[in-house]
Amino acid sequence: MSIVIKKTQEKYKLILTFQVVVFVITLGIYFLWQNSLILSFFLGGISVFLPYCLFVLFVFFSKQSTVNPLKKLYLGELIKFVVTILLIIIILKFFSVDTITFFMGYIVSILLNNLLPFLVKRN
Repeated sequence: MSIVIKKTQEKYKLILTFQVVVFVITLGIYFLWQNSLILSFFLGGISVFLPYCLFVLFVFFSKQSTVNPLKKLYLGELIKFVVTILLIIIILKFFSVDTITFFMGYIVSILLNNLLPFLVKRN
């Protein structure tokens, strides 16, 4: 395994761990106060985080094959896009969520996904 891929894997392990800690704290706050807004925020974040995890696992942690890396990246993005849409549909259909708070969690999770790799790279 190349050094670059190994460093990238270590970086994404740290990023995913940080995001899991944020979601566990959010879920803990929900169980303490039983506030439906916190659950809406949590579900919004999860609707981004789970597809992001699938993308990272597929692109960076799956067995390296002879497949073109760019093709693998695009396939990972397609999987992330489809799973995100399905999760949002399932959550909005089967859970009673406040849509504004749900999408606030969604946006915060997207910001974490985009900013954390740069912050980890800087340190």
